[in-house]
Amino acid sequence: MVKRIAVPVLWVVTGLPVTLLAVRSGMRAVGVRDDIPIPALIYEWSAPLVKPFYALFPVSDRFDYPAVEVASLAAAGTVLALGLAFYVLALLVAGLMESRHNRGHNRRVQGLRPR
Repeated sequence: MVKRIAVPVLWVVTGLPVTLLAVRSGMRAVGVRDDIPIPALIYEWSAPLVKPFYALFPVSDRFDYPAVEVASLAAAGTVLALGLAFYVLALLVAGLMESRHNRGHNRRVQGLRPR
């Protein structure tokens, strides 16, 4: 039951920031200004995710001309990698719990006393 809910929630929680960062990168690539309401909202929401990467991948503060913002792509890659790591961890934990459950079930079926 938890697995059926956790996996879609994990991918939505991962997919929304990655999509937001990809849209931000595309907007910066074509030079969409930050004084327009909807792009300003996207820039504002994605700023906390991109800000740590500006130290490694600096870019101009001007939004009114095209620029390749590698920092937003790096942030998207990091969010995606973290989502994948949590997914693998959840699979490992679910596999361990299932094997323990099956081991105890097999002992009861065979008439052995569980540990």
